[in-house]
Amino acid sequence: MALEVNELGEATFSDEDVKAYLNRSTLAAVAGASFVTKNELETFTSREGGFVHDGSVFSSEIDSIKHALEYTHTRTSIVHNGFENFQRGLNEETPIFFAHVASRGGGLAVIKTIIESGSVGIGEKFAPYEDFTLGGNAFLRGSEYSASGTNKVSINDQEYDLPVGKFGKSLTKNSTFEYPGGSTLIIEAQPQTGYEFIKWKGEDTSTERTLNLVLEHNLYIEATFKAV
Repeated sequence: MALEVNELGEATFSDEDVKAYLNRSTLAAVAGASFVTKNELETFTSREGGFVHDGSVFSSEIDSIKHALEYTHTRTSIVHNGFENFQRGLNEETPIFFAHVASRGGGLAVIKTIIESGSVGIGEKFAPYEDFTLGGNAFLRGSEYSASGTNKVSINDQEYDLPVGKFGKSLTKNSTFEYPGGSTLIIEAQPQTGYEFIKWKGEDTSTERTLNLVLEHNLYIEATFKAV
């Protein structure tokens, strides 16, 4: 879903994305995972002091419809992944997990790259797990690059071997935030003007703006910010 920034400096879903979300096919009849309905949205905006959804209490002072939608999307994705991964297990296939990377007002949390371990071939994209330098050129965590050969990169017409253990195959980001188990997410907290990053909440509580997260299960992580 695309994010917009409202007049309060809070990252919110666009109206089009909210409508698209409400039109999704529901898993409620299968597994009891509920979606936000149009009536609930109207209740959220009219109830004084806050609202309750799926047994969780949201305060209108610090929360928004965005967070209710994120919360519900996480629940349904986890249920959906449970069904899919059961079948993958029977077929001895790699599980797929859901990564919910969220933020409160004051900034955004962004997935920079998704990295799968293994070799890269000519023309394929690779991404560093950490910064490294080859041939006087810096290769930065959170960026992706093209391989000139199997585990090689060309710099000024000269090929270099990529350093073992410092890179992997770059996967394409998608709108469902579901990726193969064992892949690494490079995520970054991006404060807006007038705010600073405090720390992460959820899967990790680090105060580092950029993190490497190995996707071993469905996860939730949220960036928090404060005005300066």
